[in-house]
Amino acid sequence: MTYLKPPFPLSKSPSFQHFSIPNQLYNSQQLSNSEILRLLKLSVQHSDAELIKAIHASIVKSEEGIRLWNCRISSYVALGNLDYGEKVFNSIPDTDVVSFTALISGFAKSRKENDAVKLFFHMRDSGIEPNGYTFVALLTACMRTGDLELGSQVHAFVVKTGYLACTYVANALMGLYSECDCLDFVTNLFDDMPYRDVASWNTAVSSLVKCGFCDRAFELFHNMLTVEGCVYDYFTLSSCCKCEVFLCEKRLGNSCTCT
Repeated sequence: MTYLKPPFPLSKSPSFQHFSIPNQLYNSQQLSNSEILRLLKLSVQHSDAELIKAIHASIVKSEEGIRLWNCRISSYVALGNLDYGEKVFNSIPDTDVVSFTALISGFAKSRKENDAVKLFFHMRDSGIEPNGYTFVALLTACMRTGDLELGSQVHAFVVKTGYLACTYVANALMGLYSECDCLDFVTNLFDDMPYRDVASWNTAVSSLVKCGFCDRAFELFHNMLTVEGCVYDYFTLSSCCKCEVFLCEKRLGNSCTCT
């Protein structure tokens, strides 16, 4: 099989002074994996990149070593320190799909879409298969650049690998097609989904509103509440409000024309 080919060449954080860092970080006693994971989660919650750096020396090769490396990448990415995340990635002896996905996602969300695409193809060249979250990260990059051609190729790859049944992957595809004003693709994906969450409904409703099909948008919103009993959120209400404004402007325009 011929795999996808890219269409183009492809601040200092607040101190964690309020938290007592275990003495193990400063002596020879090794932290347990659970302690390291807990500290990494706390560092993200408190936006403290210095804590992540402090526990770097505590991560050693073990059966769970790759998990700790990946958590460090995800923590740096979550704090917006993409450069540090990339350095950690380049230091991992044996990267896996989670390592690649974390960095691809970071690139896609940091206006480095080309780097995200290049890293995806590097992952494929390394013989590592993508998972659903990898596809979401790559589709995010396509969405931000409006690259419908690459996004369509990713869609075909998603179908081939069986990830289209994953709600979050289908949602990402719908988001891409909505961004590119491909309403038919959005509605077809939506209709074929085995399970829909509120993000699925929001994307379908907002796509209809964006293309001026307000009656269909309200009908879909009604089905969301009455047929599937899905709970709406403020994104849903925002789309409905936009739809109502559009209809009011349309009625006002027709009234002015008649007079």
